[in-house]
Amino acid sequence: MTASWPDDARPRRRAGVLARREGEDLVLYRPGSESFSQLNASAGALWELCDGDTTTAEIVAALTELTGRPAAEMRALVTDTLDRLVQSDLLDRSGTAEPD
Repeated sequence: MTASWPDDARPRRRAGVLARREGEDLVLYRPGSESFSQLNASAGALWELCDGDTTTAEIVAALTELTGRPAAEMRALVTDTLDRLVQSDLLDRSGTAEPD
């Protein structure tokens, strides 16, 4: 199931998630879980922007500028990464319409 991320959605990092830099990567761990997620530099930048204030459209624009990738390609990558972070229970969808 693919989540819907409208331009005005404001993804928020789940409280209590621990983040640690490993070179250019960012490693995320939620205490009580038995897994961790390792994000590359672009996905780590996306994670930092998931502050509950920054909209999906603003995240796409910032990462488009950072990477130089086309906006449509970046939109797809952002949506996919947000979905994966939700599935890993690292990100809150609060304020975002749930998918059907």
